[in-house]
Amino acid sequence: MILRPIRVLVVDDSAVVRGLLLRALESDPGISVVGTAMHGEAALRQLRQNPADVVILDVEMPVMDGLAALPLILSEFPQVRVVMASALTQEGARTTIQALALGAAGCIAKPTAASVNESVNHLASELIPLVKALGPSDAPAPSAVSDRGGVPTQSGGAATASHRGVGRGRMSIPPEIVVIGTSTGGPNALSQFFKNYPGDVDTPILLVQHMPAMFTPMLAKHLRRTAGAAAWRAGTANRSSGGASMSHPATITWR
Repeated sequence: MILRPIRVLVVDDSAVVRGLLLRALESDPGISVVGTAMHGEAALRQLRQNPADVVILDVEMPVMDGLAALPLILSEFPQVRVVMASALTQEGARTTIQALALGAAGCIAKPTAASVNESVNHLASELIPLVKALGPSDAPAPSAVSDRGGVPTQSGGAATASHRGVGRGRMSIPPEIVVIGTSTGGPNALSQFFKNYPGDVDTPILLVQHMPAMFTPMLAKHLRRTAGAAAWRAGTANRSSGGASMSHPATITWR
């Protein structure tokens, strides 16, 4: 069966950024940009006329910004997945994490390269895999949180935090550390997971979330508020004694 192209709406008040996003997205034949808009109100009008599977939504815009438009889009078009586009600043990171908590499916950083080609290539490498993971609309989002409040497993069921899921199961001894890797939809799934995480389990958890490194300190703060436990960002984690090494710019340790 041949799937139709994934339909994308680009929303940004900057003509330059819209042009870069358009060039990056249209470099893949499996993606079709069905429209552009300069602010949230125009995006809603566009969606009523031209259905889309994924919306790339700027955070800061006149008339109606991304944070105001996001809940309206998700309410009127619940099948649409929204990806936030934000500047690599502390304020941009804060509002992006807010948007993820409100239901955005992912985030990207706006390009900062001086070269147009470099900006387009960087956007394409980040955005195309994300859009393909989120569309089309008739396919389930790969990392969406289950309606039952748990974190989805590969088989589609929900996995909620419990004593049985930490340090037991097939293992005869408790683990020294638990590693959770997340990508698209990860911040929402993590929030749901830690809301149900038992407070008397003290196994350290290492989170690896695929997102711009500038945003991860804000994600750590958000998770700290969600579960009331200590979470902080660590740029690099290494364990040389066992021969294993991990380095990731968006690593968050939790304990």
